[in-house]
Amino acid sequence: EASGDVSAETRGGVEFGNDPAARGRDVPIAALSHLSYYTDNGCFHYYHTVSGACAPSCLDNKVLAATPYDGSGYRRTVNEAWANLTVPARSIQYDSWFYRKEGNTSGTLLWEPMPSTLGGRDANDSDAAGWLRLGVPATLHARYLSPRNEYAALTAPALPADARTWSWLACGAADDAVAVSDDERFYRHIFGRAKRGLDMAVYEQDFLARQYESCDALRSSPGAADRWLGAMAAAARAEGVALQYCMALPRHLLAGALDHADVVTHARASHDYAASRAGATEQWSFLGFTSLLLWAASGNRVAPFKDAFWSSGAPEPGNVWGANTTEADPELQLVVAALSTGPVAVGDSAAAANATRLAKACRSDGLLLKPARPAFLVDKVWSRALNAPVDDALGVEHVWEAPLAAPGLSGARVVLATNLTRPLSLSVADLGAACGALRCP
Repeated sequence: EASGDVSAETRGGVEFGNDPAARGRDVPIAALSHLSYYTDNGCFHYYHTVSGACAPSCLDNKVLAATPYDGSGYRRTVNEAWANLTVPARSIQYDSWFYRKEGNTSGTLLWEPMPSTLGGRDANDSDAAGWLRLGVPATLHARYLSPRNEYAALTAPALPADARTWSWLACGAADDAVAVSDDERFYRHIFGRAKRGLDMAVYEQDFLARQYESCDALRSSPGAADRWLGAMAAAARAEGVALQYCMALPRHLLAGALDHADVVTHARASHDYAASRAGATEQWSFLGFTSLLLWAASGNRVAPFKDAFWSSGAPEPGNVWGANTTEADPELQLVVAALSTGPVAVGDSAAAANATRLAKACRSDGLLLKPARPAFLVDKVWSRALNAPVDDALGVEHVWEAPLAAPGLSGARVVLATNLTRPLSLSVADLGAACGALRCP
């Protein structure tokens, strides 16, 4: 009820939430402002379609056959899932299943949908006219490029005449080597085609750490890493898309915040989601710490992202993790996602998504209800842990706080306390101290 009252007063969520427009950005980002539907790792449709689950070998190397047309069943799956959703999602995410990769390294060969997934009948679709367009903003996942990618080999479809002069960094010839371009023209080419063909609004660059660690030039050539991230950001500005960083090192976040905060809007602050169960709850629990690190390192600019989650709390038949797999604590997953200020990403099957539960974090039109900044662990848990650490991955108790900024709630705080095994006394002064030098109302 309180959430409903707040949402009626916010008029778009700028005061209550972390809306990109409030930070002066001119790129609308539905993935941050509204509920999203995801097919990422841990989600029901991760390498899993109406045609069935991917074989174990496929899940290991993340490679689907490129043909025949809709051979994987993803075209039908995406159409049906979006049409049957009972929650007000306003954007969708396509993960690594949609593009072509090589089997031995899982590196990207061609960052375009295959005929077997969301592509057209022609594998060399020159104008992307045959790709699946839902007419809603899409977040598109991208892995690292294989050294044998079709762009460097000049065999990719619809390459412009200047592709022969695109710049590629010297990444070496090690077994785990990758290919990295520091040329804005390369990113403009792939971003432009993805916008026209798949309605891309967010480019999700995953494996940033892997690329940095597996490309010699990024570690040894001064300025190379800046040119790489700069080329990506410049292309994003030119094409009107946002960037999400994933598997980022602190150096990526610092560079993104200092030089590219107008387009780098959010970053993963956790490892991949897996349904919570006894002994496997760490995925959400790091957010109280990593959100603080990410938000501070990025100068209060980049929103942390918890990753997707199942909202149902019940078995979802047909999933690749087993018939009895469930999310043991969907309420906690939802609260953590909402308090992160990043995307709130639904990963259930369309039929299983719990609209009643998800409505606690958004309005009826899907607009997200958020605090003024991400929730952080309160300082008090660290001092207590010095004397008596708890049995947890971080060794601290999970007591987080975040300020609100909606009309009539200035100075109010949201407090999350979960999995406590001993009493903890929290004062108003303790909550005020959590702001520190960070921007707080």
